[in-house]
Amino acid sequence: RLNINMFGPATEYTVTLEPNGERWLLALDMPTQLVANSNMTADFQLTANKPINDLLRYTLESRMSYQVGLDESEKYRQLTSEYPADQNPRTIALGQQLARQYNNADDIINHALNLFRTEEYFYTLSPPALRGDTVDQFLFETKRGFCEHYAGSFALMMRAAGIPSRIVAGYQGGEYNAVGNYLIVRQSDAHAWTEVWIKDRGWIRVDPTAAVSPSRIEQGLDEALPDEVSSFRIRNKNPLFGNLLFSWDNVQNSWNNWVLNYDQRKQSDFLQQLGLGIKDWGDMVFALVFMLLSVTGFYWFVGWYRARPARPEKIERHFNRLLKKLARLGLDKKPSEDSRAFLDRVRASHLVKASDVEVIVNLYNSIKYGSNQANQANIKNLGLLVNNFKN
Repeated sequence: RLNINMFGPATEYTVTLEPNGERWLLALDMPTQLVANSNMTADFQLTANKPINDLLRYTLESRMSYQVGLDESEKYRQLTSEYPADQNPRTIALGQQLARQYNNADDIINHALNLFRTEEYFYTLSPPALRGDTVDQFLFETKRGFCEHYAGSFALMMRAAGIPSRIVAGYQGGEYNAVGNYLIVRQSDAHAWTEVWIKDRGWIRVDPTAAVSPSRIEQGLDEALPDEVSSFRIRNKNPLFGNLLFSWDNVQNSWNNWVLNYDQRKQSDFLQQLGLGIKDWGDMVFALVFMLLSVTGFYWFVGWYRARPARPEKIERHFNRLLKKLARLGLDKKPSEDSRAFLDRVRASHLVKASDVEVIVNLYNSIKYGSNQANQANIKNLGLLVNNFKN
């Protein structure tokens, strides 16, 4: 049994969960009960006993005020204090310095949060690439990242300062549909924060992203990224079109709720009110099957249309034609093989004139990764070189 102290009134709510192939069940912290055929893991994740491959609707109660980990074992506290000593030396040195500078955990935590708050850190979904000591690079050089960057660097600082810490992943925020009076939570609302363990208080949640970008926490992802590509928020659409989308989403939600709660009384009322010549359950079954097949077919078509593979760019089509010519000679390019490494194998094979292949590969790389990516003359030249290549 998990040791959780809960306080305050319970909040009841209903979740309609789309099929996703995973086992996790969305819930507010901290649920006071389990969904049927589910369990709660040691790290307080509510999970189903089998993957969720069908629409699922469930009602839960949660208490927003709670304490966990007051009697956390020394072994687990030691585990959540460990870190690689040979990586990110500057971050580790900073955490150790904070441990020497302050006498209590609260001051260490506040110092780290104030660092994010006062230095020139930025929240972005397009951060610079990091290599090697990635936390050091982010914390002291690039200072640009999203919630995982801030949660990870904060957790490492805390561990280096001797405070057990762990990263927590979940969802934060959502989009309110005023038409149906419910919250839409999408994958774009995924978020990461941290928990630190403090004696006599247990695991306390700390979100370092809130220090850098409070709008991400208070108003949602879109408000934190005004200069970046907008998400799929309906409210960002034209007001008239947005209202139509909200209404359509509410129709879908109402349909889902009606189907999932389709009891005997509703079945009888439905047969009487249809007025479509449905006289018995045989007609009803036929009508329902036809309706479900129609809806399923429509969703399948929409899903197929969205998931269909995009047509490759022209430079990729030219390059793929070269690879097909070489494959006929037994020179197959491996999916994970860099074009340079592949070129070295072509040279070593002595099956073709390697200099001709090298010219094509160099031109392909310059178009794909160079500054003149849209140079139509170079793309046309690439096609001519591939056409003229003899195998």
